[in-house]
Amino acid sequence: MKLIDAQAPSFERAAQSYLSAAQSAAEIPNPLFVIEAYRMAAFCLAQDGQREAARNYGLEAVRAAKPLPSEDRRSTTLPQTLQDLLVLQDKRRAHRIEQCAATYLQSVSTLHAQAEQQAARLGAQPSSAHLDQIESTLHAGLEHAFHRAGQERERLIQGGDEFFRKVVAVGREYLHETWNGLPDIRHPLDNEIPAWTQPPAIQPLPDPAALTQPPVAASAAGAAGRTEATA
Repeated sequence: MKLIDAQAPSFERAAQSYLSAAQSAAEIPNPLFVIEAYRMAAFCLAQDGQREAARNYGLEAVRAAKPLPSEDRRSTTLPQTLQDLLVLQDKRRAHRIEQCAATYLQSVSTLHAQAEQQAARLGAQPSSAHLDQIESTLHAGLEHAFHRAGQERERLIQGGDEFFRKVVAVGREYLHETWNGLPDIRHPLDNEIPAWTQPPAIQPLPDPAALTQPPVAASAAGAAGRTEATA
């Protein structure tokens, strides 16, 4: 028999409160609050060890975002909801995706430090040609680090199971076409894709429709979206 500490917080009780909040927000309607309430309900259930229920309510948050324009979705907690689903499905893989951002930022910091050192060695009155060369080298290094991070994330994504890859596919459909997890790694020079030095490191992913349709419609489409969780 499982003993329950009456003083301990009840994740399930908290989840029920968030589900009530989601219903209230849907009646207003306020999609932003609906998304966040379902996300937090899913988080609480995951903490309580109820992985299947957590996944289901995480997907409810995703469905609540469907009517919104992609620009509005980015300002909600949908990106975090998707990342939470990745963690729930494959914690180690999702954390490695997160670590790619930290590695990238460290590379960016190192490249900027190197550029500053090179500029300092030019003296008080460096020529514009030398400064342009340093800037060009810096930009090339930043782009290389950016593409390397994208390639590593894509490798991790493609190695995930079908549900994991479908969650990423939702991000690319609902947020932006190169979404590959959180923290989001944006182009270091804010260039649009046509101006990148390399094409995006994205490969085909499964159709995520089963995750974005209502449960009844998803069931009719097949069981592809209901995969077993991996540790």
